Amino acid sequence: MTVLAPFADVEAKLATDTMRLLANAVATIDGSEFPVMFDAAYQSVIEVDSVYPVASALDTDIEAAAVVENSILTIQKPTATVGTQYRVRRLEPDGNGMTLMRLAVEEA
Repeated sequence: MTVLAPFADVEAKLATDTMRLLANAVATIDGSEFPVMFDAAYQSVIEVDSVYPVASALDTDIEAAAVVENSILTIQKPTATVGTQYRVRRLEPDGNGMTLMRLAVEEA
């Protein structure tokens, strides 16, 4: 534990434990798999009120898989037989060990 940031180690452990307990899908990019907390998009009929899907992952997993904006990844929920491809629109690190990925469905 560092003297200048005594809670950094606690935050890192909390982020890891949170992901271990709450991950509801697996993301795959170039053969690398990592757990995510995925939230599908809400869309109105005319898509004016559309909200993009998001997924949160550990910073260490994002870095290890080399996820950057415009990356294409596949997210698969345990109940699905196949995953859905998404383009990473934006990465938003929270400063506590997790990153929110704003996604868009990648058209085939």
